[in-house]
Amino acid sequence: MTYDPLSERLLLNWFVSLEAPDGFRAELIEGACVLTPPPDGWHEHCLSALLRETHLRSRTAVHVSGNKGLRLAGAEGCPADHVIPDATLAPAGLRLFRKDPVRDLYRDRRTRPLGKPLSLPEPFGFDLDTADFL
Repeated sequence: MTYDPLSERLLLNWFVSLEAPDGFRAELIEGACVLTPPPDGWHEHCLSALLRETHLRSRTAVHVSGNKGLRLAGAEGCPADHVIPDATLAPAGLRLFRKDPVRDLYRDRRTRPLGKPLSLPEPFGFDLDTADFL
């Protein structure tokens, strides 16, 4: 399927007017609408562990913002992604994810296998233990 800006605008207009069922999150990911059900207890446990570790071990005060929509660059040939993370963590006065203002891309992406430590950049400056997420 060929991507064009008019299709993106129609898709985005439809997506914005969508009414998700109670408790569900509607997200637009790589041109597809994804309905995410309410989180279960294990999901909440992992989110709580992440927030606890960040609060206790971060080298700076951390602010948490929950369920705020983000617009991210989409995959090649797809419109921008519109997602709602459970939490966005940021130090006072800074954004956790800094984007390149010209290309609208994140400068740094860090991934590790689940269960292995994930090094968080400054100003957080600590290794997040992900073993509790298994």
